[in-house]
Amino acid sequence: MLRLVDHDTLNAIMRRLSLAPVVSSHPLTAPANRTGSRMLVLESGERWAIKFDDSPTSDGQGWWREYVGWRRARRAGIPCAEEVIVLPPEEPWNCGVCCVKQIPGVTGDLMLNSTPSLLPVALRSVGKAMAEWHTAKTLAPEELFTPFFDHLVSRERFAQSFEASAVQLAESGLVSQTLRARLIFFLDQNLHRFDENTLVPIHGDANIANMLFDRFTGALSGLLDFETLSVGPARYDLVPLYGAMSCAYYTKRTFVNDPDWMFLWEGYTGTTEFRREDRLELTLYTLDALLHAPFVPDYWYSVFASLILDGIA
Repeated sequence: MLRLVDHDTLNAIMRRLSLAPVVSSHPLTAPANRTGSRMLVLESGERWAIKFDDSPTSDGQGWWREYVGWRRARRAGIPCAEEVIVLPPEEPWNCGVCCVKQIPGVTGDLMLNSTPSLLPVALRSVGKAMAEWHTAKTLAPEELFTPFFDHLVSRERFAQSFEASAVQLAESGLVSQTLRARLIFFLDQNLHRFDENTLVPIHGDANIANMLFDRFTGALSGLLDFETLSVGPARYDLVPLYGAMSCAYYTKRTFVNDPDWMFLWEGYTGTTEFRREDRLELTLYTLDALLHAPFVPDYWYSVFASLILDGIA
């Protein structure tokens, strides 16, 4: 269980950052197994999200990836937090800390469910931002980081990890042996689509819950949560959106459906032509992301993999 961060620790962080004392604070909900404790802090009229890299499964580098990803977004001109400050582990917090100044906006899952008419603007702006992210200048030497996902750096490591995950899930009974065979057959037929020529820093979890939007115009106002920063094929970053849209009818998340994908694709590529080759490449990445999803209901693996494979048959 993650700790409740006490007032004295929060004030110690504020002093370390030369900020005013904490006026109030409360926990923020988050996928705690992965991202660690989070607190929303109010000081002198400004709101800061204080993120502690104290997850039991953390590699201890999430706080630094958060900072490097934010710097990349700022350099590319992508809407993001106005300021991000990180602190290494030291007393009394004893883990890496990332402090993010809050910006206006509403998360995409909330906005698109309540205001579906803004969907075209929102998804086009996301596509454009992701294209800018992937073509941003190379990271500076002081911005080197340990990737969250380490299997996306080559086609060979991708294939080994994909197959090993499929076998492991079958042995644990989460997918059938028949589905395992279908997954590995699809991998064999499409591994050449893993694009080793576009290996770039990727966000790693670019779903709309990690984005803020203007509640009135629908435009992207902030790309958030870079702790899953990795290196991989550029289009791998489209998976959280592509996969959600492809399976929306099953999950009943009605803010997206397959035709809406074209809004995002147009923003990302500047064209509405979505070829079968594009679909197969994204399907390959989507299946891999599903096989490596660490905290999902058991039924997801079998049901979603079947839906995805049936959808491209």
